[in-house]
Amino acid sequence: MTQAQLAKAVGVTKAAVSAWELGSTQNIKLKTWLKLLAVLHTTAEYLLEGVTPSSTGRYKALKPPSNGN
Repeated sequence: MTQAQLAKAVGVTKAAVSAWELGSTQNIKLKTWLKLLAVLHTTAEYLLEGVTPSSTGRYKALKPPSNGN
């Protein structure tokens, strides 16, 4: 999905999507955040931390934790 396609689906500008990807967005409206999650078929935990619920309901990391380097 391109930035333009995602922007249109969520109802924001391409520049807003670019800012999300660059990590320069300080705040996002709740309505926009929920729409983004729905469009991407994902969870807030996955987008924010890279974790997903396991079959036990607990969250597990999808990527190894950073070693601080």
